[in-house]
Amino acid sequence: MAVATGVTGLLDVIRTFEAAPSPLALKMRRAAVDVGFALVAGDLATAGRALERYGDLTRELGFLFNAAQFTVYLAISTGIETVAKVPEWQVSLGSAREFATKAAARWWLEQLRD
Repeated sequence: MAVATGVTGLLDVIRTFEAAPSPLALKMRRAAVDVGFALVAGDLATAGRALERYGDLTRELGFLFNAAQFTVYLAISTGIETVAKVPEWQVSLGSAREFATKAAARWWLEQLRD
């Protein structure tokens, strides 16, 4: 949300907050913040790699919905057509499509269309 709304100063606050329910959850949050900073910097490749790391951690934690939702909303706010051209986003976009298909999340699938 900090990236989509332009309130990017929140990323600094989120990055410094160390409390988390588990070490993996902390790594997941840090990966999300890395995505945000990379997007603010306009570095879509780094953002894609951090997003993939975020997705790996959510799978390990059993939070597949979180990864799909995060990917969909970031892709929308950044521009689906733009991120679809970035190789580092392909795994995350594919995972989000797979989740949306299984969940019958038609709106997400419409947003993620190729």
